Amino acid sequence: MSHIRYCLPVFGNGTLNNMKRLQKIQNFALRVISGRRKSDHISDVRDVLGWPTVQRMYEEQSLNSLHKITSTQVPESIASQLQTNSVMRARSTRQDRNLALPRVWNDAGKRRFVYRTAKAYNKLPGKLRMSSIASFKRGLKSLRVKKQR
Repeated sequence: MSHIRYCLPVFGNGTLNNMKRLQKIQNFALRVISGRRKSDHISDVRDVLGWPTVQRMYEEQSLNSLHKITSTQVPESIASQLQTNSVMRARSTRQDRNLALPRVWNDAGKRRFVYRTAKAYNKLPGKLRMSSIASFKRGLKSLRVKKQR
């Protein structure tokens, strides 16, 4: 799992095929742990162990990083790309606290960290986005548990 988590920032922004490869690696690890054969389903073992899918791990890791960047403004190179809608517009709207999505012209632009993660961050509850870094991590994990039920 440590190897998968280490690779996620790089492979997660890639194509869907890269994520499928990482999911296969996780499934292999689960089969080794549980003693299941290659053709057996593995999702129930993943649920029992409480492991998220690789896609969900990437989302959580990215959202945690983005929240830390928005809270601390470090690194400045990424923080400068993240602005709220209230800064971008003259008028006030309900989406003022949402992050403004950068313009993209192709699918590669939609896979960028700033675009993909800001879009997912805007879907989170406002109370969670306004919390401290430690509270944000706990809240994000509790959202995962609620979705699995």
